[in-house]
Amino acid sequence: MKKRFALAILETSGKKLFYLKHIDYFIVHFDSNGRMDEKELQREILLAVQSVPPIFEDEQSDSTIIDAEQHFYKKEYDREFKWVPTPEMEKAILNAVFNPKEVPMV
Repeated sequence: MKKRFALAILETSGKKLFYLKHIDYFIVHFDSNGRMDEKELQREILLAVQSVPPIFEDEQSDSTIIDAEQHFYKKEYDREFKWVPTPEMEKAILNAVFNPKEVPMV
């Protein structure tokens, strides 16, 4: 089973909200007991690491060949562990962040 989450990064001072810095939309996989699925977590970490381009380029490699391996890992990571909200969902999320008293708690 998998669930979608939104993590909002806010700039605050005391209890005053200044602005929204970033929202990350991610998917968490759970096992049949309702715990985070360890195998999926390990797969997520591996894909995240594999999607990072190498720090040092091989100087002897042929410059006409493009290594797209990281691109494909990132596409798989995004497909499996990220999600994109609809405009309506994003509006509801922003409303929940900036007007929490208007959003019913579950």
